[in-house]
Order: sequence, then C-alpha cells, then structure tokens
Amino acid sequence: MWRNQTEFAPMIHALGLHRDPGRGRTHIVLKEVKYVPTATKLKNKFRVISCGVFRIKDVLRDMEFIMGLGPGKAQECVDRVFIGRQEQRLDVPFLDLTFGDGLATLSSGATNIDTILGLAYDPDWRKRLNAGTPPGPMTLRSRARDAEHIF
Repeated sequence: MWRNQTEFAPMIHALGLHRDPGRGRTHIVLKEVKYVPTATKLKNKFRVISCGVFRIKDVLRDMEFIMGLGPGKAQECVDRVFIGRQEQRLDVPFLDLTFGDGLATLSSGATNIDTILGLAYDPDWRKRLNAGTPPGPMTLRSRARDAEHIF
C-alpha cells in the first residue's frame, strides 16, 4: 500500500524509528478502530479508539486471533511482508495492524533513513490519528506490554 509522508509519519514516531530504525522489523503498531457512519469525510469514517506499539514476537497470538488465522500464520504474514520489502530496497519497513468492527488489515509501509531523520520527533503522534480525542492505550488478550518507550 502506498502512503504519503503525512499518513505514515505517525507510524515513524510511534515505532521510535528516530532512535532505532531496526524497530521497523521488530515492532508493530496495533490500532483498534470503530466505524463512524455519521462522519462526512472518508478519512474520519474509522476512528482509532485504542493503539499501542508492541514487539512482534510478543503479539503473534493476538494477531492470529484478531485476523482469524491458525497457529504460526501471523509470523508467515509478517515474513511475507518483509521479504517483499527487501525486493523494493527501501531502508526501513514498518507494519501496522488495524482492526475492529469486522475489519482486520495488516498494512506495511517503508521509508528511507533520510526521511526519518528529516522529521522532528513528535511525542504526541497519537493526536494525529484522529480528529478530536486521541486514542487510548491498548490492552491485548496476551497482556503484552506496550513497548513504545522500551529501547
């Protein structure tokens, strides 16, 4: 999926790619959304109600539950995304899983180190996910710990 800088900048900040670009391969942003039928703008039709940054290896079972996959299948999905990104030769890949209201979408993006370094770190990245109130913290079935600030 192609994303412009405005759309993927919150993911860069969330994952802490400024401090460690390698986190794009080891961490994932999970976003729980709620459908807003009254929203007039397409970009506001799904509101992020909770989100978090997690180590991929800690949330594979959560991902399988969310996406309706069998055991081991979430890791296969992650591996396929990263193999495809290697072929594109972009420096820093990243993943996010958006789910809720019958939706479960594993998305990927990639950027280069120059783009990351050209963005000033935004600790308030959550505020950029919604118009209005930012999403709350996420609690998963596995009780995996949010790793946004764990380096």
